[in-house]
Amino acid sequence: MEAPTMQRRTATVAAAVITAVTVVAVASLWVRGRSADVVYGLYVFHNAPAALTLSWVGRLVVLRRADNAIGPVLLVISGLGAAHVAVAAMADVAMVSWGYDAPITEDHPLIPAEMPLTASVPLWIMNWLWLPQVVLLLTVLPVLFPDGRLPGPRWRAVLWLAAIGGAVFLIGLIIDGWPTSTWSVSETPAVVEVLLAAGLLVLLAATAGSLAGLAVHWRRAGTGDRRPFQVVGTTVAVLAVLWIATYPWPWLWIPTVLIALQVLLIAYALAAARFRVHDLEPVLARSTVAAGLSVVMTIGFAAVTITAGLLAARLTDNDVLPLVAVGVVALSVEPVRRAARRLIDRIVFRLAADRMEVVSQVAAHAGSGAYDDLLAGVVDALRRGTGARRVEAWLHGDRGFEPAAATGPDGAHTTALTEQVTSHGEHFGELRLLVDVPGDLAPDARELLADVAHVAGAALHNARLTATLEAQLDELRSSRRRLVEAQDSARRSVERDLHDGAQAQLVALRLRLALIQSRVADQAGSASADTPDALAADLAEVAEGIDAAVGTLRDLARGLQPPILDQDGVAAALRAYVRNLPIPVAVSADGTGRYDAAIESAVYFACLEAIQNAFAHSGASRIEVRLVDEEDALTFSVVDDGKGFRPDRVDARRSSSGLVNIADRLDAVGGSLTIDSTQGIGTRVSGTVDITTT
Repeated sequence: MEAPTMQRRTATVAAAVITAVTVVAVASLWVRGRSADVVYGLYVFHNAPAALTLSWVGRLVVLRRADNAIGPVLLVISGLGAAHVAVAAMADVAMVSWGYDAPITEDHPLIPAEMPLTASVPLWIMNWLWLPQVVLLLTVLPVLFPDGRLPGPRWRAVLWLAAIGGAVFLIGLIIDGWPTSTWSVSETPAVVEVLLAAGLLVLLAATAGSLAGLAVHWRRAGTGDRRPFQVVGTTVAVLAVLWIATYPWPWLWIPTVLIALQVLLIAYALAAARFRVHDLEPVLARSTVAAGLSVVMTIGFAAVTITAGLLAARLTDNDVLPLVAVGVVALSVEPVRRAARRLIDRIVFRLAADRMEVVSQVAAHAGSGAYDDLLAGVVDALRRGTGARRVEAWLHGDRGFEPAAATGPDGAHTTALTEQVTSHGEHFGELRLLVDVPGDLAPDARELLADVAHVAGAALHNARLTATLEAQLDELRSSRRRLVEAQDSARRSVERDLHDGAQAQLVALRLRLALIQSRVADQAGSASADTPDALAADLAEVAEGIDAAVGTLRDLARGLQPPILDQDGVAAALRAYVRNLPIPVAVSADGTGRYDAAIESAVYFACLEAIQNAFAHSGASRIEVRLVDEEDALTFSVVDDGKGFRPDRVDARRSSSGLVNIADRLDAVGGSLTIDSTQGIGTRVSGTVDITTT
């Protein structure tokens, strides 16, 4: 729920004022030439970075989640930090005017009563102003995380404990650094020690209760909503223990608090960026968080190394060790920065593999040869290697440009990057990376996407070639089977035609001749013998039967391989065939001549099959056959004006129409077949045969 205008304006003004106060205070120290030791003794390093960061993070929480109490709490913490920095700057001005220019350490000999009030009052305020920040940070934020609500009404007791313990501890600090007190740091009154101890015990109880409330929030959250607790909750628990454990040693406790606060900010930023705490993703992109955290980790490494050198020098009285620490930092800062960035990228962007691993995984999927497995592997590898919320692979399919594979939750995501998938001039589709905000992608996401698209394009090209070859192999097997079946069918047809045609006629003639022979033998020497004319008539009928049988055999021979085809070519053979058809068939030949016998036979029988199909099935009133010599190819077309049929059912009709026979004949000589048909208009069967290879 976004905040109303007034609340948004208040949060923005508060963040701006906090930023201005912090910047002005730090700038005043820098302009006055104050050393790092002095600035550290004033706790500026402790408060300034946190004030700047938390002020704007708190503003963003208020803007994005107006009902979440964490936003105002963060603004209060950052405001107290800014106030502490401002008071420290004023105290330093007063101290320098009084004549004290040295850094303020834990064991400084200063007595407030001996100082002017312009210096002792700011120092007194600094002595207790830090406490509310720590109380809010360790006792209030955990119990409110992540929705800004207490686990239940009874959990208000945690806030009461925090308030009571903080008040008792605060009173002790107020008394300890009172502006007119006459004791030094080493002469703390007993009442102060009692108050600090009592307050600390109550604060420990409040901290334990706050962490228990955090655990309740964790237990009530769903599986997917528990992930922020793994970062923030664990960090708060560990830092609370460290803060308490190091309190007896001020020289160690103060750096611990400083580092703990920055680590907690890092943990909070990680949770906000990776797990979408408070819906900050539109303004707190993962790339910004990753870059910032890598810088912080690098600075932290440098600070820890130099601090270790300073501590070692303090314990051993060796002034060379700090210089050695500085040298180590100078030599290792860049490798540490790169290592930190890789680590942060893997954490923030949820990267399960780097660039080389992703490309290797995609190449492995490409080698499997499985088309579906390849796409699934590509999108999965890209999501794990780029930090994208969702990855989609779109390909050109039978129904147009459509998604072929995807991984990641579906929803209202923004397409951050796209890459075309091409290979050998062929465009297959594109890969898309979808995110909540563009900054969520890993820094090398564009290069990784291009690499994967290149590998995927080559793999898809190979997969398509493999599929095409497999289809051609299947078609070759099918065509061979059909040719065998056609040959068997042709032999059975020839056997049937011979049996029912010429053979039957010859058997009838043989019986007729036997009858004539028997009659002649019976009538030999008889007065009633047939006359020569009667015998001649019988023989004439036999001759006619022989002629009919010869004609049948000749027609059968022409159907198998017409002699005119071998003598005069395709056009003459087709004209001879269509001459006796009951419908007009026009045959035209443009520049045709003689060709290889296999080509002429294939074209002739292809045209013959098309004419027979048109005559038998289309109801055509006219058929046109055209042959054209195109120098490098012989083309033919058979066009009828029949009823036509649906082109999308051509494959289904082939098995019964004989069109498959035409395709097989043309395939055998390297030709191709095209069928165009429109219902109610007619059909065009056309083919092309290469004549340059013969």
